[in-house]
Amino acid sequence: MKCFKAIFPAAVLLLTLSLCGCVNTAINSPQPTIYVAGVNASGIRGSYVATTWANGRTTALTDGMSGSEAYSIAVSGGEVYVSGSMYNATSGTYAATMWKNGVATALPNSRGVNNAEAFGIAVFDSDVYATGYEYPALSTVTTATFWKNGTASVLPNPTGTTQAWAEKIVVANNNVYIAGIAYNPTISAYIATIWENGGTGTALSANASIAYAIAISGSDVYVSGSAYNPATGYYTATIWKNGVASLLPTNHAGNSFVYAIAVSGSDVYAAGYLSDATTGHEVAYSWKNGASTALPADASNDAAASAIAVYGNDVYAAGYEWDATKNNVVACYWKNGATAVEVSDGTVEAWAESIFVQ
Repeated sequence: MKCFKAIFPAAVLLLTLSLCGCVNTAINSPQPTIYVAGVNASGIRGSYVATTWANGRTTALTDGMSGSEAYSIAVSGGEVYVSGSMYNATSGTYAATMWKNGVATALPNSRGVNNAEAFGIAVFDSDVYATGYEYPALSTVTTATFWKNGTASVLPNPTGTTQAWAEKIVVANNNVYIAGIAYNPTISAYIATIWENGGTGTALSANASIAYAIAISGSDVYVSGSAYNPATGYYTATIWKNGVASLLPTNHAGNSFVYAIAVSGSDVYAAGYLSDATTGHEVAYSWKNGASTALPADASNDAAASAIAVYGNDVYAAGYEWDATKNNVVACYWKNGATAVEVSDGTVEAWAESIFVQ
């Protein structure tokens, strides 16, 4: 259902992928386990299959008989949690789904039988949280939703309308923070929004914008996404710190997006991509404290970063690149900005949505 390339329904930029940022300051383990979640087009008739990769092991989370996607991954206490969606042939809809150690659980749609997906996941103590959207029965209007231990709660739109979408979630300082978007009918645009503890929500911008991911450091709240810049006519990669926006630089003209954010010490890391207006290609980017780096990839084809993780002194960004030798899109990650490590074998199209390093 959801690819992390940008889409523009009704001439308004909606959402793309989804995204993950995590921090592990441990430095004792010289060979951490690198968990990647995403999609592999290995199902029947080329359908997408929710997939995880970990240190060379590929695990399909479904049998491939119907479509599924994995959007976020988290590891806690030796248990591996993945959020995503899975097609239900009986109802003809996609169900928001959580996998624990490869075992799927369909998350309930509190609004009736219709499509739902889970984009974010977080584990805190013994509680498991997921975020995404639901379509109410017989409706085309999405509602931002979070699930706590399988129980769904709808997040209110600060404009009073119902249409909204929840992306990523962080639990810190005994508070639950969620990033996403909410529709503002006054300006006919979606607005980057954050919710704290299920409250009404706070708009981060007065103009069209998107919030993809969220990170907490002490009392500071960081949100990554993109905001429309009327001066340039492009969406611009943006980080909000405690509600104050900073536009991130790129080396090309075009729409740019920050899909993931992580904070380690005093350093702020982000990952995303730029749609180069000159070449038409997507360029994978990472940022550290606002300074941009184009990640190494074939400049004549597309590449994008959707997730970021910090482990000790190492920074990992995950996404996809085009492998000319394999003639396909491959799921990959970049470590410290070096040449990408491909986790899929290139026999079918694949991409990474999330990364967790432990």
